[in-house]
Amino acid sequence: MRAVEGNLFTDLADSIREEDFSTLLATRHIKLVRIVSTGQATP
Repeated sequence: MRAVEGNLFTDLADSIREEDFSTLLATRHIKLVRIVSTGQATP
């Protein structure tokens, strides 16, 4: 497994229509995903 360093907040799209899923880490037992969303609010 190769480690990559960086900022989680870089490469974010200015406007997205749907949620964006990026796998940050995947092993046999775990999967860590970054989810970028436009944000939903509940009343």
